Amino acid sequence: MDMMDLMKGKVATKNANLDLPVTKRDLQELATKKEFRRVVGRLDKKIGQLDKKIGQLDKKIDGVEKGLRAEMRVVVEQAKEEIREDISQSTSKVLNTLDGFLKEIAASREERVIVGHRVLQHSERIEDHEKRIGVLEQKTAVFAS
Repeated sequence: MDMMDLMKGKVATKNANLDLPVTKRDLQELATKKEFRRVVGRLDKKIGQLDKKIGQLDKKIDGVEKGLRAEMRVVVEQAKEEIREDISQSTSKVLNTLDGFLKEIAASREERVIVGHRVLQHSERIEDHEKRIGVLEQKTAVFAS
C-alpha cells in the first residue's frame, strides 16, 4: 500500500458492503501505524525539500528584483538626462529666436530715435525757413509798394 492509496481512502475491503463482518484479511489490508509513520516521514522529508527549494527561489527572486531595480534606476536616469537635453535644446532654440526678435526691436527703436531726431531738426529748419521767407515776403512787399 502506498501513499496515494492511503490518501484516496482505499483501506477497507473490495466489497463496499459495510454490514458484513470484518475478517482478519480485511484488517490486514488496513494501514498500520508503522506504515502511517513511514508515509508521514516521507511527507515531512518532501515538505523539507520543498521548503529548501522555496528558500532558493526566494533568494533568486530577491536577486532578480535587485537587478531590476538597479536597471530601472539606470533607465530612469537616462530618461531624465534625455529630457534635460531636449529641454536645453528647446530652450536654446527659443532663446536664439527671441534674441533675433529683440535685436530687430532694438534696431527699430534706434531707427525711430534717429528718425525722430531728424524730424525735429527738419521741423526746426522749416520754421527757420518760414521765418526767413516771411521776412523776405515783407521786404519784397515793401519794395513792391
